[in-house]
Amino acid sequence: MRNQLPAGDWYTPEMQHADRMADAVIDEAAATIRQSDELLAELDAKEEPATQEEVDQLRTFITYHGRTPEWTVVLERISRGEITWRDLAEGRFVLDPDVRAAFASLRSIPPVGPVHSESANPVVHTEEPRSQRTVSDDEYFDDFDPLDS
Repeated sequence: MRNQLPAGDWYTPEMQHADRMADAVIDEAAATIRQSDELLAELDAKEEPATQEEVDQLRTFITYHGRTPEWTVVLERISRGEITWRDLAEGRFVLDPDVRAAFASLRSIPPVGPVHSESANPVVHTEEPRSQRTVSDDEYFDDFDPLDS
């Protein structure tokens, strides 16, 4: 391949052509990787950090409704200081196997029913009355599911 042209009659014109074609494919792949890195950097620059309310909503939902065995593993890591709720809300650990499993486990959790008292730690805080809310828990957590990326 590149800069390694062997001497001798056995390196036929067809092989030289195949070598050049392989180099062209490698160059195209490298260019695509560079473009992807640039796009990812742009997205990272545009991405706004999670608000404290979003972090609190995630913590509240998991603590009071979505605590699965998979989340217990992640909660232990949070208590040891390995991960923070902000890390989770901002998607910093989406490739971590424990975090992926925890978010995937939320698919087995039934939707949260109506909240009947202010002390019941509501998951979604909005200005509109609870009876008029249009965002379900499933829709809220769509943005947090690392498997949908």
